[in-house]
Amino acid sequence: MTKNYTFLLSIYLLTTVTAISQEPFDCNGRMFRVIEEHGGTFLQEVHIELEAEEAEFEDIHFFERQKINGIAYRPADNLIYGVLLEEPYVLCRIDANFQLERLTELPLPESLLFVSGDISPDERYLVLFGFSTKEEGNLLALVDLETPGYPTIIKPLAKSNPAESVYCADIAFHPTLDKLYGFEHSEGRLITIDINNALIDNTSYPLIDPIKGNVPSIFFDSFGHLFGVGAEEWALSNRNLYQFDLEDGSAHLFQEMVYERNQDACSCPFKVELLNRVSNRFAFPCTRLDFEFTLLNRTDRAQIDLTFTDTFPEGSKIVTISPLPFSGNITSGIGSNILAIEDIDLPIERYTFSVSIELPEGIPPTNIYNRAYLDGLLLSSLEEPSYIYSDDPETAVIDDATFFSIHSLSVSINEEAAAICPGDTLWLDAGVYGAMGYEWSNGATSPTIAVTEAGHYEVTVSTGCDEAEGSTYLQLSEIEIELGDNQIIEIGESLALTPSITSDAPIRSYFWQTSEGLSLDCYTCPEAVSFPDQPGHYQLTVENNWGCQASDQIQINIKGFKVYVPDAFSPNGDGNNDFFYLQSQNPYEIEVFRVFNRWGDLVFEAKNAFSNDRLAGWDGNFNGKPLPAGAFAWYANVRALNGRNHLLSGEVNMLK
Repeated sequence: MTKNYTFLLSIYLLTTVTAISQEPFDCNGRMFRVIEEHGGTFLQEVHIELEAEEAEFEDIHFFERQKINGIAYRPADNLIYGVLLEEPYVLCRIDANFQLERLTELPLPESLLFVSGDISPDERYLVLFGFSTKEEGNLLALVDLETPGYPTIIKPLAKSNPAESVYCADIAFHPTLDKLYGFEHSEGRLITIDINNALIDNTSYPLIDPIKGNVPSIFFDSFGHLFGVGAEEWALSNRNLYQFDLEDGSAHLFQEMVYERNQDACSCPFKVELLNRVSNRFAFPCTRLDFEFTLLNRTDRAQIDLTFTDTFPEGSKIVTISPLPFSGNITSGIGSNILAIEDIDLPIERYTFSVSIELPEGIPPTNIYNRAYLDGLLLSSLEEPSYIYSDDPETAVIDDATFFSIHSLSVSINEEAAAICPGDTLWLDAGVYGAMGYEWSNGATSPTIAVTEAGHYEVTVSTGCDEAEGSTYLQLSEIEIELGDNQIIEIGESLALTPSITSDAPIRSYFWQTSEGLSLDCYTCPEAVSFPDQPGHYQLTVENNWGCQASDQIQINIKGFKVYVPDAFSPNGDGNNDFFYLQSQNPYEIEVFRVFNRWGDLVFEAKNAFSNDRLAGWDGNFNGKPLPAGAFAWYANVRALNGRNHLLSGEVNMLK
């Protein structure tokens, strides 16, 4: 139910770029790494032999005088994207001829490191993870690779354990899950990041003993195994290649290595893959289930004369098959529980089609493990065909069957929907798909409904052979934020931003934004400090544990350096205007303050004083004796709040 607010921080910040026609890589399950060396960065190709537990890092190009990090392989154009470690960061990409193209400057908060990157599952964004040892919060930067100018979207990230900081030096998307994996090195554990809900899970996986310190390279191989390069000691030491178990979070030492510098890795995980996604994990008699099959060919050749086969539960029947996005002949389909497709030609690309089945009345409660297979592939060998089984893309397990279970009809409205945010829209789901009818208490007749108000909601679901009811209550989650009145401050004066927040649930993320030209000491903290030298605004957006957000903005105007100096004083001991001194709204450091008589003789001097301090001013005496009334010249060297010195002078009349 989290509201996916994003913040557009940059539009069209193009640097000077020479148009280059870049040559695409051959994907084919390849893995790459960049590693810093003296004078530049090596691009390496990574070769892993699983059975032999051997890995080779092959130098394929050296980029002189370049520091490249945050790399990610993008199958949409078969190019490698990354960031150049400059100030500011620069988006770049590399092609198969090792041309390095500078694309644009990236408007990333300078207080965080953005050296962890991968390509989003929709292949549109370069996703960069921001962290800092000086801040507790994290940001996610999404660089739009499809829009001219490469605009950047920034998302604040919440954590399942808000008490712990998250430091992660590299990230990698699971080949099928919409989750980022990384290694959190302050504690030492695998983490996952849900980019749709902007949430870091830093609690599910246990601590890993063998690895101490960061893991600057993390990547999936062509079979969906996760690898990372880390070390056994916090201090500078040799690194090792580890293989991670995504089920229990453990790390297995795969290969010992030598001392290495900063680095980052990426991959194009699949060669050929068959994904099998089911619409609902809980099925019921007399309802329909939808299966979505995705075939990925990322080898260097078209795969021809393939055969696809899947067998559904006994007694069920196929009722619809979407048009095939590739050439092939359906030899068993509608009316049967077996789907068979022959003579498939599969060019290099991603293809998806769907199948709906109907479960029979009287089918007993049971667990189903559905597995399709694709036969006739030419992978490692160009002469002996092989086959692959389907993989459930919603689990981290490699090549597992697609699981669902059959139950007696019951209704369970999504339990996580317990609160609704003011002005938000929340979707309630009956939890039963493919039924004959749905009757909601608000009059809706669909499996899911959109609601905008708190309250009690009920639904009745009917199949061809049963009926069930369910209900839920939504509470309203209130959240407000106030940054205070607009302010006028002097150049160089510190601005402390302290919000007042009211929320019925704990705040899980903070995200500060500024207008162009302004900066903060922290962008993810509850409070922030700035030293503005120009007018502008500051905005804070907070989110609570229900996913409800609130924002407020404060405008800051700037005034210049100003000192008030009286043109007369009367040191007669009446306690009124007895001292001649510099006055200002903000205290300024006075390096030297001198007063001279009409002949140019020095009669008073003060050093390292401050404005507004009358006791550091002149009392009209010289060598302990009062001087006669008259005009006196004065001179002062005053340091403003921004550190700039101002030389001031004038005349003052001493009255008696």
